[in-house]
Amino acid sequence: MMLGTALDGLGPALAAARRRLESCPHWVWPLAVCAAFIAVGLLVLDDYPVTSDAVFYQRPLAIKVFDFALGDADALPTDHNKFYGAAFEVLPLLVERIAGLDDTRSIYLTRHLMTHLLFIAGGFCCYLLAYRMTGSRLLGLFAMLLFLLHPRIYGQSFFNSKDLPFLSMFMVALLCVHWAFRKGTVPAFVVCGAVVAILVNLRIMGIMLLPAVLAMRACEVYYAVGWAERRRVMISGAAFAVAAAAIYYASMPYLWADPLSRFAELLATLSRHPHTPYELFQGQYVYAADLPALYLPVWIGITTPPWALLLAGLGAVGICWRAVTRAGAVLRNTALRFELLLLGSAALPIIGVIALQPVMYNDWRQMYCLWAPLCLLAVVGLPPVSAGLSALMRHWGKGRDPAFARAGLAALVVLSLAVTAAEMIRLHPYQQMYFNLLVDRTTPEYLKTQYETGYFHNVRLEGHQYILDNHRGEPIQSQWRGTTDLTWRYLATFPESERRRFRLDPATDADYYVIVRVGWDVSPPGLPAPLLPPSVYDRKVYNNTIMSVTTPDLSRVAPAVADAYREIYRAVTQREPVLQAGFDFYPDGKMLTLVNGNCPPGVLSKWYELRVYLIAQSDLPNLYRERGHIHIRLYGVRFDGICLMQATLPDYGIARIEVVGIGGFWTERYLAELRQQYAALQEMEPEIRSHFDIFIDDGALRYTKDECSPDATAAP
Repeated sequence: MMLGTALDGLGPALAAARRRLESCPHWVWPLAVCAAFIAVGLLVLDDYPVTSDAVFYQRPLAIKVFDFALGDADALPTDHNKFYGAAFEVLPLLVERIAGLDDTRSIYLTRHLMTHLLFIAGGFCCYLLAYRMTGSRLLGLFAMLLFLLHPRIYGQSFFNSKDLPFLSMFMVALLCVHWAFRKGTVPAFVVCGAVVAILVNLRIMGIMLLPAVLAMRACEVYYAVGWAERRRVMISGAAFAVAAAAIYYASMPYLWADPLSRFAELLATLSRHPHTPYELFQGQYVYAADLPALYLPVWIGITTPPWALLLAGLGAVGICWRAVTRAGAVLRNTALRFELLLLGSAALPIIGVIALQPVMYNDWRQMYCLWAPLCLLAVVGLPPVSAGLSALMRHWGKGRDPAFARAGLAALVVLSLAVTAAEMIRLHPYQQMYFNLLVDRTTPEYLKTQYETGYFHNVRLEGHQYILDNHRGEPIQSQWRGTTDLTWRYLATFPESERRRFRLDPATDADYYVIVRVGWDVSPPGLPAPLLPPSVYDRKVYNNTIMSVTTPDLSRVAPAVADAYREIYRAVTQREPVLQAGFDFYPDGKMLTLVNGNCPPGVLSKWYELRVYLIAQSDLPNLYRERGHIHIRLYGVRFDGICLMQATLPDYGIARIEVVGIGGFWTERYLAELRQQYAALQEMEPEIRSHFDIFIDDGALRYTKDECSPDATAAP
C-alpha cells in the first residue's frame, strides 16, 4: 500500500520533471551530464595505470606512423604492429609534441584524458541517436547513462586506448549513418564514409558497417520513384564507398606503396591474431585459438548489469517481431531498416565468434563495440515494456491510472542505474574487475580461480603507492625486472620526485615485491603456488586477494614470522642437498626448498622462475600441452645472511627441474621413473642407430645413448 501510494505520487513528479526537461533545448541536459563525468574524470585521472600496450605498442606505433608519413621510409614496414591503424594514437602524440611534453606523467595522463574524453563524446552521441530514434529526451538520457555506466568499460575508458576508442567511434559511426540517411545528400554520405573509414582504421571489424550501409542504400534504390531519385540515391551510395576507401587508404601509411596486396596481407594476419595466450575461463585455462563456443556470450553475460541485457533482449525481440509481421514495411522504411542494422551489429558478431572461434583474450574487450548497439536496443525495448505495463494496469489495476505503471518502470530504471553507479564507486579504481550477481562474488579467493580478473595488472599502481607512503628509507629498491618495464609501466604516472625514490639496481636486494595475485604472477588454478614472503599489505576485490605487497626482509615483520622461516631453514638443512647451483636444492615430498646459506647482496633483486619439465605430456591439462613444462615464479626471503625460497611441486611425472636465474638441473629425485622408461625401451629394437638410438614409443620419438659424455646434451 505504501509503495503504491509512493508510485502514485511519483507520476506527477515525473511529469513535472519532464516539463522542466523539455523547457530548455534538448542538448542542455546531456551536456550537463558530460560536464559532470568530465569533472569526475579529472579528479580520478591518475588513479588508473599505464598499460604495457600503451608503452610498448601503441605510442611507439603512433611515432612510427607519424615519422613514416613525414618521409622516413624505414620507420614502419618492418614493425610487427604495422597492420594496426593509429588514427586515434596520433592525436595524443600531436598534443604531446605541440605542447612539448617530456615527462612520463604528463605524457600518459594526457593519453588517459583524451581516451576518456572520446568515451564521453561517445556517450553524448548515444544520447543524440536515441533521441532522434525515439523523439524522447528521457530515453536519450537513459541511453547515455547506460552507455557511460558500464563498470568494466568505464574503468578502461581511462587507459585502454585500443578497445575503448573503437567503441566510442562505433557509436559516432552509428549516429553518422542515421544522420546520413535522414539527410540523404551526397555531402552527408561523404562524411559518413569518412567516419566509417576511421572506424575501420581503429579495428578492421568496423568494416561490417560498409556492406550494411550499402545494402540499406540499395533498398532505397530499389524502392525509389523515378529515375532522378534513383540516380541521386546511387550517387550518394557511391560517394559513401569512395570516401570510405579513400580516407582509409590515407589513414594507413603502410598501404600506400602497394594497397591491394598489403590490404590482403592485413586481412590474413588480423583474421587469425598471432597473439594466442591461454585464458582462464570457468576454472580452466583454454587456448585463445581454440576457445569454447560460449566464451563471448558468457563473458558479456557475467560482466554486464543483467537488467541492461534484459532490456536489450526485449528490444531485439521487438525488432524481430516487426521484421516478421511487417516485412514489406521494413524494407521500405528507413527507421525500421536502421533498427535491423542495430540488431545485426549486436547479433552477427556474437554469432560469428561462436561459429568461427577467432582468437580472443582478456574477457570480451575486443568486442566492447557491441555495447553501442546493445544500449540502443535497450532503449528500443523500454517503450514496449512501458506500454505492456500500462495495458496490464488498465485491465487489472483496479481503476489506477496507467501512469502508475510508467512511474514504477521509471523508478526501477533510475534505481538500477543508481545501483550500478554505487557499485562502480565501491570498486574504484578497479571497475574493470566488475562481475554481476550471476557469479559467486562472496566465497573467499574463489572468483579469481574461475575467470581472468586482473590482466592489466593495474593493481600494481596501488602497491607502489603503498610503498611510497609507508617506506621511510631512501631510496626504495625494487625487484629487478628491467628499467623499462618497471619505470614506464608502474611508475609512469607518479610525479618525478616519487619516481626517483625507487632504485632499480640488480646488485641490491629488493625491499618489497608487488605481487599480483591473479593469473601467472602466482600460479594457475589447480597447480601449486610458491611460498610467498610475508605480506605487509593486501588488496581485495569481491573477497579475492588481487595484490599483495610483500617483503623479503624479515626484519620488517613480526618476530614470530621471522622465527618460522628460521625453523624452516634449520629443518631442511639437516639433510644433504640434491643439487648445489647458486642455491642448494632440498626436496621434501612435494615441497622444494632453495637455500643460499651465504647470500650476497643482490640475490633477491632478481626474478626467479621454477621450470618443471614433465615426462608424460599427454597427461597434462590443456594449459601446458603446448609447452611441456610448468612455470612457477619464486619469491625469496632474507634473514641472518640467508636467502630462502620454497615452492610446491605439481602431481605430474617430472623429468627435471630448473630454476631460471640460478642454473643447473635437478633430476635425481625422479631418476627412477626415467630408468623405468629406459629399461622398457631396451626391450625394443631402435628405428635408427646413430649418435643416439632412436625409438618410436606410443607415437613419441625417444633418443638414448648408452655411454653419454657430459657434453652430449649441450648442443641444440
